[in-house]
Amino acid sequence: MPNEIVKTDLDMTTWEVMRCQVDVLIKSGFLPKAVDTPEKALAIALKGRELGLPMMQAITSIHVIDGKPTISAELMAALVYQRLSGAILRCIETSDKIATYEAGRPGDKILKMSFTWEEAVRAGLTGKDNWRKYPAAMLRARCCSAICRIVFPDAIMGVDTPDELGAITTEEGEPVEGEIINITPSKPMPQRKSKASPDIVLEPSNEALTISDVAVKRSKTKGKPWTKYAITASDGIIYSTFDTKLGERAIKAMEMKAPVAIKGEEGSYGWELKELHVREISSDETKVWTKREIQDILKSAENLDGLNDLWRSLTPHIAKLEGPDRVICQMAYDKRSVELGNG
Repeated sequence: MPNEIVKTDLDMTTWEVMRCQVDVLIKSGFLPKAVDTPEKALAIALKGRELGLPMMQAITSIHVIDGKPTISAELMAALVYQRLSGAILRCIETSDKIATYEAGRPGDKILKMSFTWEEAVRAGLTGKDNWRKYPAAMLRARCCSAICRIVFPDAIMGVDTPDELGAITTEEGEPVEGEIINITPSKPMPQRKSKASPDIVLEPSNEALTISDVAVKRSKTKGKPWTKYAITASDGIIYSTFDTKLGERAIKAMEMKAPVAIKGEEGSYGWELKELHVREISSDETKVWTKREIQDILKSAENLDGLNDLWRSLTPHIAKLEGPDRVICQMAYDKRSVELGNG
């Protein structure tokens, strides 16, 4: 369909055919586990129709996260090539530390864009398993989706990648936990951090975290307004909450770059924020440590669990360093992680 507008209007015959098709597909048992009703399958198929995807490709390639359809960066690139004849989109540099793409529409100037490991660290992404296991692939996906949104917004129609909405993904960009993901947990799981108390500000501890990002989403359900906060901690975990008090507290902590204590409940598809408190800052915590001091501390770790605990406690100090020094600290962590893993 190069250079053509995808037709999204449906006549009644096409609508009925699609409804019959999804009924059969659900009964076949061949669809992704999370697509378990005809309504879900039909909704995804309709979004696929807008993107110009056949029904089966849409159902297996579109993943709904927190109510938003997402696709992999690879599929974004495919849509660009399919819908814009003569488009240029190519990766010209890729490693565990940087990904660089070039993109351009026919007759336009070529745009060059990079996404680096340092930027991923600043955004609080590198604590996720997929970023630790597949750094080069994750950097490519972020860079590809970002440049597609700038140069080819009509081809990808505003969709995000699953990783951009907080999902843990495979190297190919597919969600690990299933194709339809609800950020709000479906059932409580063991808590990772439980030192927060509902009525006190916590004393300093070795589990100091900071807030890397707060995304705010406002909408209405049956005329009733609501606000949802997606709060990214410095260890890469994303907590969601509808509690305005907690959301505003997280925003303030992020602006102050203050250490916080967090308590959450983990479900099958994410973390729900239960408590968040700004910690009192001791004189030791206000000190800006050098990259050499941080490297020495990381080298002292005797096992992977200890190394990860050190990394979490050091993150606020690393954030105070200059960009190149932060990258050196990340490399020291990666090197020690490999050494301990091989040991």
